Amino acid sequence: MLGMNRRHFMRHVAGFSLMAGPSAHFLAKLAAAAPAMRREHKSLIILWMNGGPSQLDTWDMKPGAPTAGQF
Repeated sequence: MLGMNRRHFMRHVAGFSLMAGPSAHFLAKLAAAAPAMRREHKSLIILWMNGGPSQLDTWDMKPGAPTAGQF
């Protein structure tokens, strides 16, 4: 069965549901605040950068150190 059984599948489903919970809560809060944001002429831009560079490459590059990123 190509290394996939029911228990393995359920672990992945549980992991994905744990990741979906906080984002759904954030979007619900954002939708609830939308009328007030419109009245105050405020906006929000959400950048979902899935698979971007790690924190080592963007925040603390440590040039010359053995743990430095490629940049």
